[in-house]
Amino acid sequence: MVDWKYGAYSLAWWLPVTLILSCTAYFFNGLLQLVLLIAEGVFIIILNSRFEKKYPQVKHENRETTISHLRGICVFVALTFFLVLPEVVPNFYDTKFSDIFPVLCIVFCDILISLFSSPKKEQ
Repeated sequence: MVDWKYGAYSLAWWLPVTLILSCTAYFFNGLLQLVLLIAEGVFIIILNSRFEKKYPQVKHENRETTISHLRGICVFVALTFFLVLPEVVPNFYDTKFSDIFPVLCIVFCDILISLFSSPKKEQ
């Protein structure tokens, strides 16, 4: 079963996070970049925890996958892309895309897994 609402929530959560972190990594260098990335990470974690307290149905721990072994399959596919794509694409590490590529692999796995999840049954 596909849960479009939770999948959309996951996509809506990851899109600004990915954009903010990649823009910070692209425009700033050195110690300022490190401080900004840490500050953004702390802000994102605080914002996420407050939102999950208000809406416990979107909490990741309160979800279960509807397809067995989906997380392992997604991690295997993302790891394969992560290892093979730089070898196939010439001058991959010269592009700016190579900086955000590991994050995009993680985001792809999380969004796909969130699409195929359902709320846990209370016992």
